[in-house]
Amino acid sequence: MKPEFGWHLRPLGELVEFRNGKSVKPGGQGAYPVYGSNGIIGASDEIMYSNAIILGRVGAYCGSVEYCKGPFCASDNTIVVAPCADRLNVLFGYYLLRDANLNRHAGGAAQPLLTQSRLRPLEFAVPGLDQQDRIASILSAYDDLIQNNTRRIAILEDMARRIFEEWFVHFRAPGCQGLPMVESAIGPVPQGWEVKSVAELYNTSSGGTPSRKLPEYFEGDIRWVKTKELLDGPIFETDEHITESALHNSSAKLL
Repeated sequence: MKPEFGWHLRPLGELVEFRNGKSVKPGGQGAYPVYGSNGIIGASDEIMYSNAIILGRVGAYCGSVEYCKGPFCASDNTIVVAPCADRLNVLFGYYLLRDANLNRHAGGAAQPLLTQSRLRPLEFAVPGLDQQDRIASILSAYDDLIQNNTRRIAILEDMARRIFEEWFVHFRAPGCQGLPMVESAIGPVPQGWEVKSVAELYNTSSGGTPSRKLPEYFEGDIRWVKTKELLDGPIFETDEHITESALHNSSAKLL
C-alpha cells in the first residue's frame, strides 16, 4: 500500500538514534524509574536518558514499547530509541512503534532477540513534523483519558473491596447490627447466616481447548474465553471464536 499524500517511507535508522541500556539490579530505590523489557522494574538516582522510547530487547517481552517523558535509567534488556528532533516527534514515534508488532522482527534461537541492525532498515510511513505533532496530541489526549479512568476504576475497586471486607469478613453488613454471633464451621457468624460449600451454590465445569492444528476450528461465532481474559469482571467479547465442530470435537463446553 502506498503512503498517503504527504507521508513518506523512511527507514527507522534515519528517524532515530539507538542507545544501549546497562546492567542494573531490579527493585532498586531512587528518584528516577528504571525500565526493563517489561516496563518499570525499580528506581535509581542515576539519569541515563530522558524523553525517549524504550524497547524490550530480549525474552518474553521482546518488542515491547514504553515511553518516558522525564529522566530514566534503562537495563541491558532494552534498546533506547531517541527520535531525531528535526525528523520525528517522540510521541508520534512511540505510537508508531507500539503499533508495529516489533516482536516479529526478532531473531535468536534460544529466545527472541531484537537488535539494532534489524531495526534500522525497517520502513515506516511518516508525515511532516506539524502533522506528527497534531496526531500525537490527539492520541496522547485519549491516553490521558484512559489513564484517568483507569485510576478511577482502581479507586472504585478498592472501595468495593473494603465494603466487602466490612460486610462479609467483619460482619458489619446492613441489618447485622445487634445480631448475636453464633458458632459455625468457619467460626462465629451472625445469627441467621448459613455456611455453604461452593458446590451447593454453583455449577462448576472445566474448560477445554479445540485443536490448534485445525485453524478452521477458530473461525466460528461461539465466544471462547482464554485465561488471560479472566479479569475479575464481566466478559462482553472475546479475542477468539470457535465453531460448532470445534465445540463437539473437543473438551470445550458451552456455558
